Amino acid sequence: MKQSVNKSIRAITEGAIFTAAYALLALLGKYLSSDSMLYYFTPLPIALYVARNKFTYSIAVFFASVLLSFLFVEPILALFIIMPNIIVGFIFGCLEKYSKLKFINYAVMIISCLLVSFLSIHGYELITGIDYFEDVTVIFEEIGKLFTVDLSIVIPLFVEIISIIVLVVDAVIKSVLLYLIFAIIVKRLKLIPGYSLKIKMPYKYLLEMFCDRIAASKVYQGKNYTNSHPHEYFLRG
Repeated sequence: MKQSVNKSIRAITEGAIFTAAYALLALLGKYLSSDSMLYYFTPLPIALYVARNKFTYSIAVFFASVLLSFLFVEPILALFIIMPNIIVGFIFGCLEKYSKLKFINYAVMIISCLLVSFLSIHGYELITGIDYFEDVTVIFEEIGKLFTVDLSIVIPLFVEIISIIVLVVDAVIKSVLLYLIFAIIVKRLKLIPGYSLKIKMPYKYLLEMFCDRIAASKVYQGKNYTNSHPHEYFLRG
């Protein structure tokens, strides 16, 4: 009973600390532009907390972070920029806590970041009327004027293609940065016992590699083959 109470106190204390860390990021974000690099890191506090604690506590911290985002920044910015990043952090933390398939985690994170970026940008544009890719449109218009070519028909298509490429690249970069920084923090501070970014090799591929080394050793060594040769082959990489 005492141990359970201590765990609850620890979880609540950690929740306050990680929520305060998120509030600090949100407060800094208030004085920076909506496209600053800071928003690459806003998912980290909630991700770290979710990966360490029970789901019920994580939900409480999630909603506390959402509330703080609306208190510290403009509602539109909180709704379309910051809150989606909290959702990414929550998904990230759940993946690290409940899923052991790292390659699936990476894929889900990239897709999550891509969807969140897409919805954030288009939602923000819809509410504010600001065109995120206006500069791209202007560049194509200037190119058309330079070569006296009417690009008005193809400009929307080019802008869409470039916007999709930008969003995909942004999602990949964001996912990689989140994983690297998350891993560094966890490993340095030893927040999650036994945490590793290594991907476990499926058993069937391990067997295939084993048989391949034996076969290769027998072919290359011929009559000189011994059972130690596959191991030596393995040690040489």
